Amino acid sequence: MNINWKQAYRYRLRPNGAQQRRLLQLCGSARYAWNQVLTGRNEEYKEYLEDIESAKCWGEDVSLVPKPRPINRFSFTYDLNKLMAEEENSFLKTQGHSQVLQQKMQDLYSAFSRFFKGKGGYPQFKTKNGYNSIRFPQGINLDEKNKRIFLPKTGFVRYRKSRDIEGDIKNVTVSFFSGEWYVSIQTQKEIEVPEIDLKTMLETEADNALGIDMGAVRFCTFSDGRYEESLKSNELTRLDEKIAIAQRQLKNKKKGSNRRLRLIKRISRLHQKKANIRYDIHQKLSTQICNSHAIVVAEELKIKNMTKSAKGSLLNPGKNVKAKSGLNRSILSEGWGQFFKMLEYKQKKRGHIFLQINPKNTSRTCPKCGHVSKDNRRTQAHFCCTNCGYTANADENAAGNILRAGLARLAQEVNSKRSQHCEPSEAEQ
Repeated sequence: MNINWKQAYRYRLRPNGAQQRRLLQLCGSARYAWNQVLTGRNEEYKEYLEDIESAKCWGEDVSLVPKPRPINRFSFTYDLNKLMAEEENSFLKTQGHSQVLQQKMQDLYSAFSRFFKGKGGYPQFKTKNGYNSIRFPQGINLDEKNKRIFLPKTGFVRYRKSRDIEGDIKNVTVSFFSGEWYVSIQTQKEIEVPEIDLKTMLETEADNALGIDMGAVRFCTFSDGRYEESLKSNELTRLDEKIAIAQRQLKNKKKGSNRRLRLIKRISRLHQKKANIRYDIHQKLSTQICNSHAIVVAEELKIKNMTKSAKGSLLNPGKNVKAKSGLNRSILSEGWGQFFKMLEYKQKKRGHIFLQINPKNTSRTCPKCGHVSKDNRRTQAHFCCTNCGYTANADENAAGNILRAGLARLAQEVNSKRSQHCEPSEAEQ
């Protein structure tokens, strides 16, 4: 089976002084357009709420109040054209790029769409010192031999080539953060992926399946008894200490001073280095797992809910707030969500299966007798069944239960498909 596979190649750019100023202008114009259009939308919605309150006060029909403009791609394009037509925004035509601004409006529309679907927060205003990015949908020319790429209104910019690019270029995203410029080149190519036959895979690859249990003490534990230690290595621990020291120094710096700005940039670079180390570990471990296992089963964790603050309120204060805060930091620093995404797309590219199941009672169920009780796991590392006396490492037991639950779901899917294709043995009378 052939599919169109999209992949991004990310490199560090090496622009000269003039090119950096030009890219900053493009980022500034895109950021200005985002903030202005978002401001207009917020004011429209605020006026709508005020009109509703006014209608209620005067006893009028609320349904007759005109609703704000719909959220769609065309409305944001209209907002952009109206913004560029104003005389005070003439710099958008000279310093900006029409396609870059249009792509930024598409990003704003996507942000609103995610918000209404419950997949993200309300779109926020962009700041000059925050994360800045622009996207070029066309007009790009890649010169891999000389390690440079042509960007519209910028010219040929050199980049640090680490690997060859495969496929047709669809778009290019240029971003600036932590004092460095990066380019992400998205390509598309047709690849051949083996078709998944669940029945054959369960019969032949069942022994090649793997269950994964995520944890705070261990990064992950596998159903075959292996495990990976927490990502809090010595290097990451030293980075955390440097970040903590720099953040304590930051509160004593005067706002707006050059020393405070330099310290903010240093903290940003330390965070970026920490993220790069974590990303490298995830990439290597996920590749190793996907190369050796046709079926990978993990927990479907609600990380956002797991890391909610336990502070509570003045009327209902939380309990064990300090301990819960430390647990939240540990979970977020491990990067479980990023690791799951890597497993998912790498398994899909190989024609393998990545499955996530409900984690309920996976750490409390005995694999021998099936007894479920919270008393089976009284400590973090030890599992002891109160019914049959079975003992094991708690994380290894949970990983085994996760694998069995995943294989059971796959077998159920095979049986349901088989029953759909079966014909009745006797005709109904």
